[in-house]
Amino acid sequence: MKFNRLFVIGVLAFLVIVFVMEYRMPKKFQWVPTYSQRDKQPFGCYVFDSVLKASLPQDYRVERKTFYQLKGDTSRKAFLMVADEAVFQKTDVSAILELAQKGNVIMLVSNSLGKMADTLHLNSVNHYNPMTLTKHAQAGNGRDTLVWQQDSIYDEREFRFYPQLLLTTIVGKTDTLGYHVLCRSKSHYQDAMAVRMPMGRGCIIWVTTPLVFTNYGILDEDNYLYIFRLLSQFGGLPIVRTEAYTPIAKESPLRYILSQPPLRWALYLALLTILLFMVFTARRRQRAIPLVTEPDNMSLAFAKQIGTLYAQQKDYADAVSKKYTYFAEELRTLLHIDITDVAADSRNLKRLAFITGMEEQQLAGLVDELRQIASGMRQIGANDMGHYIGRMNEIVEKVKG
Repeated sequence: MKFNRLFVIGVLAFLVIVFVMEYRMPKKFQWVPTYSQRDKQPFGCYVFDSVLKASLPQDYRVERKTFYQLKGDTSRKAFLMVADEAVFQKTDVSAILELAQKGNVIMLVSNSLGKMADTLHLNSVNHYNPMTLTKHAQAGNGRDTLVWQQDSIYDEREFRFYPQLLLTTIVGKTDTLGYHVLCRSKSHYQDAMAVRMPMGRGCIIWVTTPLVFTNYGILDEDNYLYIFRLLSQFGGLPIVRTEAYTPIAKESPLRYILSQPPLRWALYLALLTILLFMVFTARRRQRAIPLVTEPDNMSLAFAKQIGTLYAQQKDYADAVSKKYTYFAEELRTLLHIDITDVAADSRNLKRLAFITGMEEQQLAGLVDELRQIASGMRQIGANDMGHYIGRMNEIVEKVKG
């Protein structure tokens, strides 16, 4: 008992030490872009969505609907999509154009737009990969510069970002009539990084800096002002952000539970309850041993009851007939002899006589009489019944003996 107590105390102490160490360890960041409204990791959009929901409680919402599903909305809105690489189907492209024609503002924040870029006669160029990022760092260039073009609302201003957040620029006919460049890259040939394209009564805006909208990007110095300048292009319209073009984050239920304080403490309390239950019920308990009685042998009582029934009805021939059936089955099982087969009597009776040591003629006469009784051609009395049953039992005993 003393050993068990020390073991339990040791286990509890170990769990407490592990819990304290895990609680005091620094958080592990996952640098995987999800753009999810619930993701608090560096490349989630928890901060961005929280700020807009607090600032625009009635005019901002996040949905997981495609543009094809959103095009049925009749009121004018601003639609925002943030993704690494947007994969649009033909239905998505036509839905975006239709929404813009109706007077909506569509902002597509992505490094590439696929079929939508072809429709707009634009394209994107990737300027950074692991090798170029390494050279950029070795050259002592900490950040790249993004220049906001002067317009009717804002003056020209430079924003400094880490190059990992400014991977691509827009190339194409951005200088033609109808295209308005909102900002350019100062480091890469003055290529555009945000372009506004009028479309019907609305417009389409392509921005190539999706990582700037994440938690890391929006909290990087004062670069949140760049995001606010982009959002000002919506002109006060209600904003709907769609997450339909971003992969669903594979988040385990346990991670979500641990991220919410009430659920986390509920889990800790449940684990503590299970541990206490194991401690207090670890002592082995002896169950009561039930009294097992020897089962009664009802075979003899059943046989007596059947015999009494036949005796009362005085149906002696039927009793012998039933016994003959069992007798034939026993011989078939023990010796593979079928005495019901008249055509094989010569062979079967000769083998039976050899095994039992009885005369073949005597066995032939007995079998013939039993067949007559079984077929109903002969009636017998009580003494005859005892005689025939006794003879059949005698043969079976000699076969088994």
